[in-house]
Amino acid sequence: MGKDKRKKNLLNYVPYIPEGVEYRDGVLYSTLSRGPFSKLYLRLAKIEDRKKTYLDEVGRFVIERIDGRKSVREIAEELKEEFGERVDPVYQTLAIFLKQLSTRGLIRFYFPSGEEKNVSGGGDSTEKR
Repeated sequence: MGKDKRKKNLLNYVPYIPEGVEYRDGVLYSTLSRGPFSKLYLRLAKIEDRKKTYLDEVGRFVIERIDGRKSVREIAEELKEEFGERVDPVYQTLAIFLKQLSTRGLIRFYFPSGEEKNVSGGGDSTEKR
């Protein structure tokens, strides 16, 4: 039972940036088009096929630490060390930010055993990373 509780704690999951999302110069870029028809529509409507999410200093700090190896807990510790009281309460602040990114499909999570998690409300999936 203790193992199940540990798994369900977001702090034990490892965030990663999925395929189709790229981080450069303080901006997260994500692909809007999913198939040939959506690409054609975006081109005809003269809409850029990449969505841009601009990050502030704290957001950039967090994203730059998402390497697919560090847990949310480890990132929180580094965040607290760098920004101190500015990010208090650090675990809640970080969880809210990461859940927002997850809801937008900009990051995903996996448990080190390989279980993938969607924190936007969809629950655990059985996909392996």
